[in-house]
Amino acid sequence: MTGAALRALRRGLAALVAAGLLAGCGVPGETDVVIEGPGQRPGRGTVDEGVSEPPGRTAARTAAELVDNFLMAAAGPPDSAADRVRPFLPDHASWQPAREVLVVRVDAGGPSITRGRDGFHVALGVTHLGVLTRSGAVEPLPDSRRARATYRFTVAELERPTGLFVINPPPVLLLSDVALDRYYEQRTLYFWSRTDRATLVPDLRYVPRRVPTSQRPTEVIRALLAGPAQWLAPAVEALPERASLVGNVPDPAGGQFVVELAKAADTGNDRDIDRLAVQLRWSLRPRGGADPDLELKIDQVRRRYTGTAYLGANGAYRAGVDPEPFCVHQGQVRRLGNPPSGAPQLADLPAASNTGVRSAALTRRDGGTVAALVRGGPGGRPVLDVITMAGPGGASERRIVFDRRVRQLGPPAWLAGGRVGLIVADGRVYSFSAELPAARPLDLPGGVTAIAVPPDGRRLAYLRSGRLYVAALVREDPVVNVGLPRPVPTSLGRLTGVGWSQQDWLVVAGKRADGRLAFVDLTVDGAVESAQRGQGQGTADVSHLAAATDDPTDGSGAGQVMYVANQLAYVLFSDEKQLTAADLAGGQPQGTPATGVDSLAAPFFAS
Repeated sequence: MTGAALRALRRGLAALVAAGLLAGCGVPGETDVVIEGPGQRPGRGTVDEGVSEPPGRTAARTAAELVDNFLMAAAGPPDSAADRVRPFLPDHASWQPAREVLVVRVDAGGPSITRGRDGFHVALGVTHLGVLTRSGAVEPLPDSRRARATYRFTVAELERPTGLFVINPPPVLLLSDVALDRYYEQRTLYFWSRTDRATLVPDLRYVPRRVPTSQRPTEVIRALLAGPAQWLAPAVEALPERASLVGNVPDPAGGQFVVELAKAADTGNDRDIDRLAVQLRWSLRPRGGADPDLELKIDQVRRRYTGTAYLGANGAYRAGVDPEPFCVHQGQVRRLGNPPSGAPQLADLPAASNTGVRSAALTRRDGGTVAALVRGGPGGRPVLDVITMAGPGGASERRIVFDRRVRQLGPPAWLAGGRVGLIVADGRVYSFSAELPAARPLDLPGGVTAIAVPPDGRRLAYLRSGRLYVAALVREDPVVNVGLPRPVPTSLGRLTGVGWSQQDWLVVAGKRADGRLAFVDLTVDGAVESAQRGQGQGTADVSHLAAATDDPTDGSGAGQVMYVANQLAYVLFSDEKQLTAADLAGGQPQGTPATGVDSLAAPFFAS
């Protein structure tokens, strides 16, 4: 499917939802690199790309407006944040806040503002989302810091100096999530995967819109040189330790970036330099813009990189391959909808194996298809079988052994490449492989209820005790290790479903304060959250959620979502549509009820 065709489909989204399925898109490519690229993100609303600075103190006419502007004033480079906030204070010379910029989400309903004799008394309840670093990452607060806080100060109208001012401000620099969404440009950096250096792994950054557009490429390269986010670092390779940028990287009028690095960036290996060029081009790639050409200069040696070979893909993204939607119907894995004519398809499961299925995962591997099936076993206990289909009529099957008698197995998930998968067994996360007889527990606490992996296969999102976490995956297939988990804050509670809706965005299902089901998209750091979508199922719990990450080279919005609630399956974008047996490939099977509602379960995407 071409980019133009996909955009046309997005314009007709309402009709597609009514039809029951949403279309995905594959990444064109010529190399064997898994690429995660920037796309338009879901947000609170349309962001004016021309906006560079938030409103100042004098723009506020009420105490509430002044508080809002006060929480946006720090927007910009973190090192000079205090200088931008001080004009809100009448006597700012003595105010010496901590240098770190705290990104906060204000409690629903806004701050409490009451009139007093000396002005307006403000009680600002917030959730700390993280610390905005010099490289534009939002890192979590140390464990010793409270996630929730109430800041109290006064807003007063003075005669000298004239106007509304903040009196007795908190000794910290606060930046609202609204300001982060509005006055920063989200950019995706890319780092090569550790151990195999075969996959580019995305890492989210925020570049201030105070910085002129022509200077933002320089900020992107500086952030890349500063290294990955802390939680992601175990899974990726940083640039050479002493590598540094020489001069600036002007935004090119003709589409070619010129990046000059110090000699320390040269490893003496031409393949390493080529990998570096691919990494730079993806990190400099403008959202929705043309593919950038690059002239890379290291120690006076110039290399020019053009063309689209760097857009190549593997694993979950292959040229001309869209994620295919599947489900389980009457104990069998079934396609949802008919794939486009001529598109490459995943192999069908052998009929003898496609029975008694409760949940499944399929992916391409080495020119064939590999499946992970959770089925009913002896005594009704679940079992996990891996089926490798190497070609027509050729299939091998292995039953995976666990280190305990398993009472409950969640839906399996394949990592990119199809050599390793993950699954939740009785609240513990295990890795499994067709090459090994036994599943291996990951070093994570128990109580996990759901997992999701993105197309790069080096990151894990999971739910534990109703809360959301992400962690890095360090792979030496078939062995998988996991980094330290990072909690991801969200406005929803009692989370029951998670998926990757964009390269660096998650979608979660949970409960609002009134107990009703809702879905939100949020950045992988939890710092920016979209408006809620899909609230039509009352107080039901989501028992299963699957998401398809959209094409990183396309400018469309959030990815597709399928979920199960009240034992009914739905497809979700901005609204829900129930999936029925009539949505199966080939139409409604014989023997199903006339309503078409017949045990569609465990929907998933495969590629």
